[in-house]
Amino acid sequence: MAYEARTFLNYENSIKLPSSEDLTIDYSDVKLNLKLLNKYFEVNTLDEILVRRRNEFKTRTEHLQKRKEALNEREIMFKERIISYEMYIKELSMKRDRSLRRIDDEKNLIQNKQIEIDLFNQEIQQIQNENKKLENIILQYQPHLNLLTQVNLPRILSDKMIIFHLYSLVEQQSIL
Repeated sequence: MAYEARTFLNYENSIKLPSSEDLTIDYSDVKLNLKLLNKYFEVNTLDEILVRRRNEFKTRTEHLQKRKEALNEREIMFKERIISYEMYIKELSMKRDRSLRRIDDEKNLIQNKQIEIDLFNQEIQQIQNENKKLENIILQYQPHLNLLTQVNLPRILSDKMIIFHLYSLVEQQSIL
């Protein structure tokens, strides 16, 4: 809605001018009329200034309203960005936590495997020690073993053959 200044015609309609017959020239009336006319022009210029200022105020208000709307849009956009950034940070934090848990699990697994390796190494060492003891015992009895095997080996082999032959005969009889 644009504002307009009052026109001179509006004042003529609102002010009833006396008819020419009723006019009597009185200088005080002329001075008064001049003052009124000056006031009219002053009011008219003030009306124009007021209208201009109202229009300026209206355009400023519209401009400020547009800026406020743009600011609200930017604020909404920034809030959305902040929310998405917070979600991104939360997701990265979750990934970091999972990675740290995996690292801890792998460290624990490595420690457990190292403990197992140490236990197996101890067992190997014990077995090797036991093996050395047994080898020493075998070395102590080696001369006796050689003697026994040389003397009794043919007899043991023949006994074994006889047992095998008897076993096969028993099998044949059981089949018949």
